[in-house]
Amino acid sequence: MHGVIAVRHVEDCFDGDFIKEFELDNPLEEATMRRLAHNAELQYYPNFPKPYFRIERRGACTIQGVIGKKTFRVTFDRSGPKDVEDVLKRLIEKGEPDGC
Repeated sequence: MHGVIAVRHVEDCFDGDFIKEFELDNPLEEATMRRLAHNAELQYYPNFPKPYFRIERRGACTIQGVIGKKTFRVTFDRSGPKDVEDVLKRLIEKGEPDGC
């Protein structure tokens, strides 16, 4: 499991969505990425020079990052559930089933 060290607001988008960067205490592993992708659409490119992933949770958020880095970005849908950030933190830190 990972600990979330910080969640920083990065920018607001023109359509009202907003982006936050999650920082972890250890580099992101494939197992954590797969937990985040549970019940979502995953695009994963393990053979890229830096293994890139994109997870789309329709109506909630889009998660993008690189396996092995301590940070990843989440674009939150403005009309999505208000507790998505907390749900993602629990999923990362405790491996609890997701609700988004």
